[in-house]
Amino acid sequence: MADQKRKFEFTFRDKIKYADCDMHQHLNHAKYLSFLEQARVEYFGKLGFKATHDFRSIPFIVAAAHCDYKAPAYLNDEILIEMGTTSFGNTSFRIDYEMKHAKTGKLIAQAYTILVMYDYDKMKPVSVPENLKKEVQKLKA
Repeated sequence: MADQKRKFEFTFRDKIKYADCDMHQHLNHAKYLSFLEQARVEYFGKLGFKATHDFRSIPFIVAAAHCDYKAPAYLNDEILIEMGTTSFGNTSFRIDYEMKHAKTGKLIAQAYTILVMYDYDKMKPVSVPENLKKEVQKLKA
């Protein structure tokens, strides 16, 4: 990922809790992905795809997740996750993320996920729905 300034269409705010930290009170490396996941759920809600107990409400599979750790975050730090969909394929799309300290704006991590649309009944990838693409474009505007 290039270290260039990008405009993201969605921002998620959270606070690092005790359960998110390792024994040094740093944000544990695995928890970064948990924060990205929660941000992604909120992002999809903003796009009109509400998470429910029915996994078909947001029918995709995370095919890849990559995170570059740039700086530590600590217990009780408030963080911002700026994110947005950056590309669409036939059955997949990519979401890029930047995690920052809320107070200073310092970059904590850059990440991306590749999501594949999936038909759980047929057990196979399906095309990215046009309504998802349209909702992303509306949010970007």
